[in-house]
Amino acid sequence: MYSKIIDFLPEALIEFEYDDILPQNTDGKKSTIQDLRDRLLKVEAKNINPAVLKLLGANSSTDLRDNRHKLINDGLCSKFRLLLKKLGRGKTRVDLNLTIDNLKQQKKQIHASCAVIEGRHQDCSVVVFLKDITSQKQIEYKLESSLDDLKNNYRGIIDTFSHMVQIKDPYTAGHQKKVARLCRAIAGEMNLDKKTTEGLSYAAALHDIGKINIPASILAKPGKLTDIEYRMISTHSQLGYNMLKKINYPWPIEKIVLQHHERMDGSGYPRNLAGDEIMTEARILAIADVVEAMSSHRPYRPALGIGKALREIEKNQDKLYDTAAAKACISLFKQKNYRF
Repeated sequence: MYSKIIDFLPEALIEFEYDDILPQNTDGKKSTIQDLRDRLLKVEAKNINPAVLKLLGANSSTDLRDNRHKLINDGLCSKFRLLLKKLGRGKTRVDLNLTIDNLKQQKKQIHASCAVIEGRHQDCSVVVFLKDITSQKQIEYKLESSLDDLKNNYRGIIDTFSHMVQIKDPYTAGHQKKVARLCRAIAGEMNLDKKTTEGLSYAAALHDIGKINIPASILAKPGKLTDIEYRMISTHSQLGYNMLKKINYPWPIEKIVLQHHERMDGSGYPRNLAGDEIMTEARILAIADVVEAMSSHRPYRPALGIGKALREIEKNQDKLYDTAAAKACISLFKQKNYRF
């Protein structure tokens, strides 16, 4: 009755005797890939349904049995051995993905789900469900390729903007590149996810894009800025936001750029945001921006040095700067010898 039921299942199912798949090793030796391959070539399935034959490209159970040596290669055995180890340690279900060339030379992506089933008389079986995920993987690959193409287009736009800044203000262009690199390092220290780190890096590479709208005479002024000139430069965060918001990035780049001069106590600009109102990415960018700017030469002053920059961050962490990001930055320079 059981074998007749599984014949109608849409999922490919193979059932083995537990002791045939997981024999007790009495000599204490570890089984090799070749040992496992030899065992799989000899073991007979307890039950196998038609969906398995279709998936593996076999015309019949006999065809599958006679040609299984074409399917059971070292790569398959390596993954299967990992699966058996987990089952042998008491797990009752293990999943893995496989790539095989079936008997009709069709490349198949397969999800295998293996479970230990206990019978009425304390005998156990290992049941393997096989699901063809080839079409799903092809769709995922196409989506990933499209996303990569889209990201390349975004990178082109970002590179163009960065070049525009470089023409207007060489100091700013070099500054943005160094800040972007430091932001990635701080994000790594804080274990931020890949997407967040990626968006932060792009925002850092563009965070001073708004300075394109500031007269070059003010940006390169060697002396102290007047109040009016300072207020003009302070508009660059908002100006950058206004430029970037017109582009539909997959990351909140424009918001990070807008907030990179905000401070934790609300004393920053342009919107006097405080605490959790400020994005994590903008908090990191704020620190990297200050550290690079203070440690580098500017037209209006010589470099203050990395030591003074780090003291500024350490002194004002939690007041002006995010504590976690500040500690990550300080650790990079003091403990991991980070350098621009």
